[in-house]
Amino acid sequence: MLRHLAASFAVALAVAAAPRDAGALSIALEYSGPGSCAADGGGVNAAATAALTERGHTVTVVAGDQLDTLDELAAYDVVVFGAGGFDCGWDWLTFDAVIDDWVNDGGGLVVTGWAAYFMASNPRSETYPGLAAVLPVNAGTGFTTGGTVTPVAGHPITEGVNAFAVPEYNSHGAGVPSGATVLVNHGTIASGAAHQVGAGRAVYLGPTYLANWDGYNNEALLDGTNADARRLFVQAVEWAAPPRCGNGVVDGDDACDGDGAGTAGETATCDVDCTAASCGDGTLNAAAGEACDDGNDEVGDDCVACAVSRCGDGVVQDQGSRTEACDGDGAGTPGETATCDVDCTAASCGDGALNAAAGEACDDGNTEVRDDCVACAVSRCGDGVVQDQGSRTEACDDGNDVDGDACGNDCTVNVDAEVCGDGELDASEECDEGAGNGMPETDCNADCTTRVIEGCCATGGGGAPAGPLVLGVLVVGALVTRRRRR
Repeated sequence: MLRHLAASFAVALAVAAAPRDAGALSIALEYSGPGSCAADGGGVNAAATAALTERGHTVTVVAGDQLDTLDELAAYDVVVFGAGGFDCGWDWLTFDAVIDDWVNDGGGLVVTGWAAYFMASNPRSETYPGLAAVLPVNAGTGFTTGGTVTPVAGHPITEGVNAFAVPEYNSHGAGVPSGATVLVNHGTIASGAAHQVGAGRAVYLGPTYLANWDGYNNEALLDGTNADARRLFVQAVEWAAPPRCGNGVVDGDDACDGDGAGTAGETATCDVDCTAASCGDGTLNAAAGEACDDGNDEVGDDCVACAVSRCGDGVVQDQGSRTEACDGDGAGTPGETATCDVDCTAASCGDGALNAAAGEACDDGNTEVRDDCVACAVSRCGDGVVQDQGSRTEACDDGNDVDGDACGNDCTVNVDAEVCGDGELDASEECDEGAGNGMPETDCNADCTTRVIEGCCATGGGGAPAGPLVLGVLVVGALVTRRRRR
């Protein structure tokens, strides 16, 4: 027992380190028994289970009546069995009627050892037409004892397998049928083969892998003593599982499958349907960084380059759930432009969206000219607009930079300023008749200079004489009065 455990542990490490050749499988290990054999085949079931579970597969030991319907078989990827021996019971008839259909529909089947012999001759005189129809071995009683099994290169089942000694029996039946691929030879005799059956696969291995350990000296085939024999068995089971998308292995029509090393699921390069990941293929692939994939290259809809369209992506959306007037430069570069606001509306002074690219220093969303923002420029003293709303108030704003006039440069009224037109005669003025300055009936020009009438004289503003009297007062008065009546 210690020898078996040590050998099994050593091979377990070697097999576990090898690359997986199939995705995780659900395997039915059919063992009819018990007859005169222990229910676990003297340890053979445990050894076969260990060899497969070490590869990540799930193994369920079942009896024949647990596989006698297609629904029951559908729970498994592969069914494995082999006669326990002449003295052990078996119940292949319970599932023989459905095994043919199951394999043709895509099931996997691996049969070992005495099966070929019992299909041709058995104490019960039973025949198994279902098995005979799918197995790559002709029923027959031929077998050899001892010797060496030599693998035939070129098949996935024999990859990495070296020739190994058969500790006891090797049942090869009556050879392999036409169309089957020979896997191993015992001398010149084919003693293992595989073939495709409809959508499924079937394998036959002649060595008595699953014969009862209590009755046969064949432990080395599975307990780890013979690593090549064990590898052949495991790879046969894995190959028998028909190709399918989602098993983590690139097979069948797969362009890819997960990581290709046994781990299924989408990757940055592979979609869940086992096609190469590509933006626009209509399959959402989060691992490839896709937030959406609508299967087209339309740049104006909800999904652009597999990203959800949004204001600010630089692409004008004019289809789908919303509509943009503009978006950046419209060619993929986002941000405001002279014609487009950051909210993807057309830039316009007074729309309430500050757009520096359009030359706006402010945008308060109105056309009021007396507040803090006038024509999208910040209101200031000296802009010629009297500000009486907003953050500050101006008493005046004459729009010039003359500080000594009526409106100072701080937009306050200059009370001491000499202002022509205020009706007060200042030192710098010849006359000032207020609102009458420059009117035809006044003697004061608009610039507060005295009006000269036809080279004569005129009264100064405010009724003061402009110069010496040439004529008498009455004559001058009459002349002036007459002129004003013209």
